[in-house]
Amino acid sequence: DPGVAGARNAAERNRMIKALKAGNPALHAEFLAAKRSSECESLFIRTSGRFPLTGTGDINTYTVFSELARRVIAPRGRAGIIVPTGIATDATTAPFFGDMVESGSLVSLYDFENKEVIFPIHRSFKFCLLTVAGSEAGTGAFDLAFFLHRIDDLHDDDRHFTLTPEEILLINPNTKNSPIFRSKRDAEITKAVYRRVPVLVNEEKGEAGNPWGVSFLRMFDMAGDSHLFRTREEMEAAGFMLDGNRFVKGDEVWLPLYEGKMIWQYDHRYGSFHEVENHSSAQLPTTVSENYSNANYQITPWYWVLSSEVETRCTGVKKWTFAYRGVTNATNARTIILSLIPCYAVNHNTPCVFFNEETFKQLLAYSDLNSLIFDFISRNKYNSTFMSFFILKQLPVLPPSTYTPALIEYIAPRVIELTYTAWDLELFARDVLAEVGVAQWNAWFPANPVGDDGTPRPFVWDEERRFDLRCDLDALYFHLYEISRDDVDYIMETFPIVKRKDEAAYGSYRTKE
Repeated sequence: DPGVAGARNAAERNRMIKALKAGNPALHAEFLAAKRSSECESLFIRTSGRFPLTGTGDINTYTVFSELARRVIAPRGRAGIIVPTGIATDATTAPFFGDMVESGSLVSLYDFENKEVIFPIHRSFKFCLLTVAGSEAGTGAFDLAFFLHRIDDLHDDDRHFTLTPEEILLINPNTKNSPIFRSKRDAEITKAVYRRVPVLVNEEKGEAGNPWGVSFLRMFDMAGDSHLFRTREEMEAAGFMLDGNRFVKGDEVWLPLYEGKMIWQYDHRYGSFHEVENHSSAQLPTTVSENYSNANYQITPWYWVLSSEVETRCTGVKKWTFAYRGVTNATNARTIILSLIPCYAVNHNTPCVFFNEETFKQLLAYSDLNSLIFDFISRNKYNSTFMSFFILKQLPVLPPSTYTPALIEYIAPRVIELTYTAWDLELFARDVLAEVGVAQWNAWFPANPVGDDGTPRPFVWDEERRFDLRCDLDALYFHLYEISRDDVDYIMETFPIVKRKDEAAYGSYRTKE
């Protein structure tokens, strides 16, 4: 039914399916039969005992096929199968892949991108050649290669790298799934970092494994919570008036719903739906310099949510929060896009991140997660279009104990200046001011001191100044992660979009220089 297939959200789709009983009873009966068949298959897979590692969560047939192939191997036998690469990288397959790692039964995994259409399916689909061994035929170390395009690529030694069970447990202690390195050098740099820097959250160590006290929140689901959203037309028809980017009528306030394409690193005003006619637009018009220079400028969302709904989901949260782009890609200009935003509504594809630290200390983690070295490491752990919590938790983040008073003195004022560029983040600035005091604020920012009325004023948006501040921070984090100069040179060349934009605008790779 084209209408059901084209439904705008889950709530509308379910209503249309129910209506089929009267409008198209034959199709309704066919749907119920297919649904029952699927549910019976799921019940068998989950409860038969044949698939203890893959018969959980959202079951996909390739995962149970993989577990079956492994179960029927003789002790000294092997099996080679072709399955989606998610068998090694996805959260749902982590128990299965982790068991292969711990038991030493993984022999090799060679990941192919389908750009050459080796299989007649979508070019973005990734699959792998997976070889597993019986209980007496393990090899001790695993031969891996990722991002291959042609069969001949299997013979390129620079694309191959080995990992031992101990190294996989070091890099992915929670899920034990596989990192995805493009080259042997990527693997060596990353392994060295993990030997020095702990993961953000090591679940096996309890509280000790979460030094930042980090937690995550998916606030509003775009499908399941769609009944809570209102468009501008609906708000205006109901008699609400726009105040900044909030709708107000009497005591009732509706807050903007932030989406990932509205933010960038250190920028909560990156993209706006103002004058955009289609919500599904992949990209939004980015803010022009004139608007950035206006500290009162606020971006326009597509949807608004009642303020009490936001408060219910953010109990105990301050009037600002961190959010990151869940929908991203390892081939984008940057993969980790984290921004500090006002505590408005946020959709599920832009998860919120909370750190259990003083405000100005949270800025240390904030700057780490937005650094180039952190971005490089993240690309070696990322194999889909969504940056899930399980990936972020297993990225190497410098612990709070790293930051000496001198480092805090260097980092904090730079991050504050990059972040506080508009009045809608005044509550964030006041929290910082309450912790560090007026004297410290004025010492950090003699050109932008606290006003006579005790109000910290936003910083002027200056592109050249912001570029210098970010280069300071990126250079510092290369030092803190103990990356050699040669490796920094190599890493910077793995950001081709950054390089291309620099060369087009300035004639050279300015960021690297």
